[in-house]
Amino acid sequence: MSLAQSIKTAERYENLVQLKRAASGRCESPIATMKTEQPHPEELDLAIPDMDSETAELAVKASLERLPGMITVRLVERGAFARYNPNVINKDQICIAVRQAGYRASIFQDSKSGKTGLSSQ
Repeated sequence: MSLAQSIKTAERYENLVQLKRAASGRCESPIATMKTEQPHPEELDLAIPDMDSETAELAVKASLERLPGMITVRLVERGAFARYNPNVINKDQICIAVRQAGYRASIFQDSKSGKTGLSSQ
């Protein structure tokens, strides 16, 4: 395989990866992914005091993972750590989703501002 063919193959692979990301909701469209730089994900630590059982954990995790723009969700004891795309969703919408699942949620720490103890209720 020549160098030109290798470069073309790498470009096709990168386009395929970008299309898969777009299809999974990680960006708005393949065109946006290919032409613009992705925003830096933001991180949010949530305090969820009512999340005290496995059923509660499953409900909270499912409600968060369904949100558009959510990148990762990691549960901790009576809380959650979320990485999200701020161009698609904001921290208030994340807290609302937890409340709609039936659990109290408050922002324990916002990674962008570093502020702690902000209530989402």
